[in-house]
Amino acid sequence: MSKIPDKVGKYKILSQIGKGGMGVVYSAEHPTLKRKIILKKLTIRDKEFRERFRLEADMMMDLRSDYIVDMYDHFREGSSWYIAMEYIEGMSLDELIKREGPPDLSVLFYIMLCTAKALEYIHARGIVHRDIKPSNIYISRKGDVKLGDFGIASSSLKDVSITDSGTAMGTPAYMAPEQFDDSSTVGIKADLFSFGVTFYEALNGAKPFRSERYTELKKEIRRGKYVPFKNYRKDVSGDVIRLMRRCLRIRPFFRPRNAGEVRKILERQFRKKTNTLVRDELAFLVTSGKPEMKKTKQLTEMVLQTGRKFMPAYVIPLFFIMTLSLLALTAGYYLGGRFGLLRISLIPAEQDSSYTLYPHNSERELDGFFSSKGKKSLFLKEGSYRVRVESGSTVLWRSVYVTPFVKNRNPMELAILAAPPEGLPLDIELSVRDRFSGADLSGETDIFIGQEESWVLFNSSRREGLRTGESFHLKFAREGYLEEKYFLTPRYDQILIDLNVLMTPLPATLSIDIPVGDLRINGKKEYFSPRSMSFEKIPGERETNLQLDLLPGKYFITLEGPEGSIEKEVSLKSGGNYNFP
Repeated sequence: MSKIPDKVGKYKILSQIGKGGMGVVYSAEHPTLKRKIILKKLTIRDKEFRERFRLEADMMMDLRSDYIVDMYDHFREGSSWYIAMEYIEGMSLDELIKREGPPDLSVLFYIMLCTAKALEYIHARGIVHRDIKPSNIYISRKGDVKLGDFGIASSSLKDVSITDSGTAMGTPAYMAPEQFDDSSTVGIKADLFSFGVTFYEALNGAKPFRSERYTELKKEIRRGKYVPFKNYRKDVSGDVIRLMRRCLRIRPFFRPRNAGEVRKILERQFRKKTNTLVRDELAFLVTSGKPEMKKTKQLTEMVLQTGRKFMPAYVIPLFFIMTLSLLALTAGYYLGGRFGLLRISLIPAEQDSSYTLYPHNSERELDGFFSSKGKKSLFLKEGSYRVRVESGSTVLWRSVYVTPFVKNRNPMELAILAAPPEGLPLDIELSVRDRFSGADLSGETDIFIGQEESWVLFNSSRREGLRTGESFHLKFAREGYLEEKYFLTPRYDQILIDLNVLMTPLPATLSIDIPVGDLRINGKKEYFSPRSMSFEKIPGERETNLQLDLLPGKYFITLEGPEGSIEKEVSLKSGGNYNFP
């Protein structure tokens, strides 16, 4: 186990609270506030996670509200990034529901009212949270309710974008239908849908959408299929039922206009009870935890009569909950020495196309849907996988081996051609030039299409018959030049090919009859070979008849031999031969 530092930056480290694949959480002491805080350290080296970590810090630093978790500082020390934030002594709404069951209506309305105020605050600043759920709503032992975990939030006011178009982000059971397709484009009404799911769960003790398999859960949410409210609590008013139904509407247009409208409806529930009294009831619930004291009326009477101060039964660190949320973001897959990234592309993209991954020698499966653009990125443990893809009436199987980041920094790309689309007319623009002079050779160059032994002239009718998705060969021939050949394979979506052909003049041959002596061409012991398209050294020990291929042109040749020096200027023509001396 690594040693816990005594100090990080200006913060004194008290203890290590938690550690995961992406970060470490410390409890620390703020030097000036003299209070306990959470110090969150990001250890993962992935660029996207670092950017999301920084974005979370930037957004939270700008937020100052009684209903938002406070963020005090963010900084970099060495190669690690840190966030210093408020330490919440208490529990999350998720913990409260699991321990106490559905709370009393007045307590629940107070929790949801505070959450609505938090949403109203961040939405007014152009921020969409994108992960509203009970485990991200924190309740202190004083009864304060705060919204936290902005790790996957988006901001229209920040010049930052780290969510790829076509990427679904969030916790599936709480996500709005549109969030499954592209989280980068969702608006504030996606948060209102998640708010409705959270409200429903807090009222009934169970989620509205309950399928455990991702595919079935997504279908339920898109169809708006959930157990009606009337099958549960009878003490819920019609206004609240209508509010939740509106929040859970499939189309964003039919949801509440904004969080402010939700706030006003909930505020009407407190006409007969003050917020202070309900806050005291909530504080008692959080700090007590005794089953026989679950009814809020009894709890309120005990608080008012005794004035007793209750100490917390236990402390839940804020970042422990935030870590779980971040792990959910990556579907439980840790990046590291044993994990890599697999990117699957379905061509063409089809609506509701799905995939299932079968790891080698394992019964565990991983399934889901492609984005609207036919893309899916998955963090997977190193190993062999079989991939089953359903697209329309077609079922395809592929095999792939995923390598970890420590072995290959690039993601594994798997392109799957689901159904070859009909080819489109292909337009091709050609230009032919001399490779060295740049002279235009298009006019007198013959162009052929076909293959070896079966070339035909590439005329206008054959040009018009070209289609995308079909491979073909082109050959360019001109007197005095070497032939150039191309093999072209345009994709189905590539309707234009702009081909710039550079032709090499036919070389001239220079024959050297003297086998000994220091031979130089233009004062150098090397020459440019048009066949290899590179500079080559002139051999020192030569055969009786050395032949060099040179570009057409004038050359100054010198030979220092035993019998004296020979110097001569020669003019070489394309395809010609010249003997020296």
